[in-house]
Amino acid sequence: MRWRTGVATAALIPLLLLGAGGTAQAGGGGFTPVPLPPAGGTLLGGVSVGPHTTWAYGARITQVPDSKARTTTPLLFSDDGHGWREVALPAFDGDSRITAAAVVQGDPDDGWIVGDHVDSLGGVLTEHWDGSSWRIVSAPLPDAARGGGLLSVSARASNDVWGVGWAEITDSETPTPGKPGGTTVVSHFEALVEHWDGTAWHQMAVPDAADVNLSSVTVLGPRDVWLGGYTGDDQPLMLHYNGHRWKSSTLPATGLYGEVYQVGTDGDGALWATGRTLLTPDDRGHALVLRRVGGAWRQVPVPADNGRLYGFTATPGGVTAVGDTTVLRWAAGHWTSLPLPSVADGAAFWLDAVLASHGTLTVFGNTLPAGADIPEPYALMTRL
Repeated sequence: MRWRTGVATAALIPLLLLGAGGTAQAGGGGFTPVPLPPAGGTLLGGVSVGPHTTWAYGARITQVPDSKARTTTPLLFSDDGHGWREVALPAFDGDSRITAAAVVQGDPDDGWIVGDHVDSLGGVLTEHWDGSSWRIVSAPLPDAARGGGLLSVSARASNDVWGVGWAEITDSETPTPGKPGGTTVVSHFEALVEHWDGTAWHQMAVPDAADVNLSSVTVLGPRDVWLGGYTGDDQPLMLHYNGHRWKSSTLPATGLYGEVYQVGTDGDGALWATGRTLLTPDDRGHALVLRRVGGAWRQVPVPADNGRLYGFTATPGGVTAVGDTTVLRWAAGHWTSLPLPSVADGAAFWLDAVLASHGTLTVFGNTLPAGADIPEPYALMTRL
């Protein structure tokens, strides 16, 4: 899973990426902080809900009194053009977070948020918005699962919603020698794919699930579903479902290792993917961008001093991608680095997602004020 409860700034080590050009600094304008309700935690993304409303989602983080432990609960903000407010969600026992959200195309009264496994629900937390209220709907896990969660969700129609993530599967459970009452558990992780058919969530089988890690899903049509992630030996992965079977896409050689974090489309409907690539065993990673052209995936060169890119959004002329403390915009065949505002001395920020909607570009993440232990939700906005 890719999620941070704290933030730290780090220099991005310049690494050679053949074919990458320089990065121009965007002129004029710039991002400004978004006023958000106070709530210790982090934002993991945003989604446009109809022509006037945006959701920002993530996790509230609470320190347990007299303990080093922390709890997480879903955090959802909404902006209808009159400022951001926190949205009350149904209560449940246990920890979780909102890792992804989606709205049925063209229907702002049919939306979903998804998160992690919750024991009291007997499955993975998902919640459905019907235009007036939220309803918890548990998604099933495999019988031998110890836990799991959904990391991405995509909705094409009210009866065609897809979610992908992970499940931890128990292989064996035996008493621990020398520890009365203790148990030793051996487990492994598998890809989890769920489909909502209008009535319930159903698990969908994928080939070699134990050797697949899934981070993203996008649904383009009733027989056109794309999944992004990486293999068990840390190679970028793209799977396509045509309504009958799954097929792994051939990807260009991008380095020794790497992962796809998000797959989606630009304004013209062309498929893109963002993630990380590593050129050496001790490489901390830098930007991986793929684009599907003429039925084949091609690597889009990115300036070598840019680190991993977690996600992107369609913007005029191409896409805008975000990662850590970087925002890059692709248009007219080249990348432009969008300048970000400075923060107070001793503070840090970390960016996880970006959304273009209603004439604005918004990035989401968290900030850690100087001396603080728990981050605060953080968002920046600029006009498109």
